[in-house]
Amino acid sequence: MYLLYFVVFISAFLLFQIELIIGKIFLPNYGGSYFVWGACIVFFQAALFAGYAFSHFVIRWLGITRYRFLHLAIIASSFLFFPGRSLPLRYSLTNLPIVIDVFLKLLVTIGPVFFVLSTISIVTQSWVANSKLPQKNNPYILFGISNFGSFLALMTYPFIFENYYDLSFQVNIWRIGYVALAVFQLIVFIVIKIEKEVVDHTRAIAISKRVIIEWCLYSAAAVILFLSVTNVLVLEIAPMPFLWILPLAIYLLSFVLNFKERPFFPKFIDKYAYLNIGFGVLFYFVVSAKAFPVLIVGLASLVFLFFICMTCQSRLYLSRPKDIRGLTYFYLIMSFAGFLGGLFATWIVPVFANSHLEFLIGLFMLCLAINISKKDYAVPFGVLVWVFALALLLYSGRIFLLKFQYWGILLLLGVVWVIFFALKKRAFGLSIALSVLIILANNIEMNWLKGNCIYQMRNYYGIIRVLDIGQARFMLNGKTIHGAQALDAKGRQVPIAYYNPRSPVVKLLLSVNQLRKIAIIGLGTGSLATYTNKDQSLDFYELDKDIIEVAKKYFVFLNIAHGNIKYYVGDARKSFESVDNKGYQLIVVDAFSGDSIPTHLLTKEGINVFRNNLAENGVIVFHATNQYINVVDPLVSTAFSLGAKVLYKTDVDITTGRFFAEWVAVTWNDETANQLRSVFNWEELDKNDFKDIRVWTDNYTNILPHLDIEKIFKSVMSVKMFPKPAYMK
Repeated sequence: MYLLYFVVFISAFLLFQIELIIGKIFLPNYGGSYFVWGACIVFFQAALFAGYAFSHFVIRWLGITRYRFLHLAIIASSFLFFPGRSLPLRYSLTNLPIVIDVFLKLLVTIGPVFFVLSTISIVTQSWVANSKLPQKNNPYILFGISNFGSFLALMTYPFIFENYYDLSFQVNIWRIGYVALAVFQLIVFIVIKIEKEVVDHTRAIAISKRVIIEWCLYSAAAVILFLSVTNVLVLEIAPMPFLWILPLAIYLLSFVLNFKERPFFPKFIDKYAYLNIGFGVLFYFVVSAKAFPVLIVGLASLVFLFFICMTCQSRLYLSRPKDIRGLTYFYLIMSFAGFLGGLFATWIVPVFANSHLEFLIGLFMLCLAINISKKDYAVPFGVLVWVFALALLLYSGRIFLLKFQYWGILLLLGVVWVIFFALKKRAFGLSIALSVLIILANNIEMNWLKGNCIYQMRNYYGIIRVLDIGQARFMLNGKTIHGAQALDAKGRQVPIAYYNPRSPVVKLLLSVNQLRKIAIIGLGTGSLATYTNKDQSLDFYELDKDIIEVAKKYFVFLNIAHGNIKYYVGDARKSFESVDNKGYQLIVVDAFSGDSIPTHLLTKEGINVFRNNLAENGVIVFHATNQYINVVDPLVSTAFSLGAKVLYKTDVDITTGRFFAEWVAVTWNDETANQLRSVFNWEELDKNDFKDIRVWTDNYTNILPHLDIEKIFKSVMSVKMFPKPAYMK
């Protein structure tokens, strides 16, 4: 039996590790957006469903005895693709939407091997169920072991594999692991015998529609909620890859704890599930208000997700078919519902919603599943009164926050719990309450925001807000300010924040007469365009085309610019490679979405692409400011490896006392370096101070060693987000 444990464990480990490897390979090709990872998740769920569906129908038709031979043949045939063939590290882009382009590329690269790996767990469970092993009566424990393998793959990747090995080495290690898996699968074929089996081509067992609907709702709700919590973490806190895997790890851990011989599920989790749902409802709006330090928000979201997933998985385990003939059908329904949940949360909601609405929809599906299990559909008048009270309470919730600060949130939570306790007596009331909140969510959320939200949109790159607060207008991506302007007629023509008149980059634009051709990677509000004159050409390279429209419509900088402005939409590195725009005297790299790091722009190969488009006396200036990561060290080390001269400067907007900025200038021209040092007071860095910093390449990037603990602590404990400039009275 331990041999089967190992096969299931290593197959799941390899399954999730190739997810992380291919995700890391794909991210740079699409500008480092988190939604690339979301699109990858949808593909993985689709491939998992395809593997489960294939196993279910073929095992039902052939029986596990004959299917074993086919199973070995499928494993062998996978070597005709990857891992038998190499895995490219760079891909060309198409004009298709991101999610579809990612899906198709995954299909033709790791699709076959991922499909094979997705069949192993369910096939092995069927194998055990028809064997002479003692565990034949409860093969579901193998599903828990499978998820433990997945969990371990997630947690070891950032700390071991990504930290110490480059991508090529990771792929080779993975290939060796897959060969070992194929060998052990052959040994299992020889050692584990099958009892005499009668193949029944008809439906295995009768399962009620109510139970099937419950399976669908619990499975979809868990997936939607873990993806929506991921969205909250990366869009409202920090788009750091490590935060992407934490919700998925919790989701898998809930399977490990429930699908085992002695499930771990404290009764209080299910007994007070309605209180957790109530907490989730309030949490949704508190996150919008940015009322708490992000450390508290992050921890609260993960604890909430753990309890929610435990509720879903425990109910799935308890409702599993006791007759082993329904085993494959059970997993088929679970995987199908999980795939639809992921598709909905990652592909569909960002198109029609401008907030994290999938969070409330996931809670609604959980409430509906609980309601169906209780078979209670009555709606007395008292339920409607409680629902109305809940909506009114949340709509006016910001009043509690302003008057009582944090105590107001605790008071709100207490009242929300009282309402959910009352609704618990009528299970259908919970579903009605969530459906009403979904309809009113946008209005309630706008009422919680600080200031006046004049525009909000969501796409596959994040949530963009334009907020008027006091006498200033801000553009935000999640929690990060991407530009600001004053609202008064005179002040709004002068940029504030990072590109204020005293900014080091602005001084270069205004003081160096020979700057005729300029490139800026990352548009933001377009504030740098304000400083151009009629003899200068300025090319903006922007990944998200919607940002261009927002900057033109809600900010004045692009409209009052005197220079010749052009826009190139798409990944900057790809655009530089495909467009002949040589001879830039200045290239400004400011392509951070939130605080995510577009590492492919900071590698040796990426910097060389910019260098190839740089004039002989030109300079590349990187905006290296980040709340969580020390970007300067790997960037400087990489630039030195290319023989460049590297200079450094910091800046603070004196009108606000905020917007601390770090700038790194890279040039291969001695005269330019001397001018930056002597005229503009940049500090020239010494190569020997960075000799121990590992150089970033397309084959190796890793942010873990560069996490800045001091920055993180200061950031997560900060609750003041919008500064008040000194000129505002």
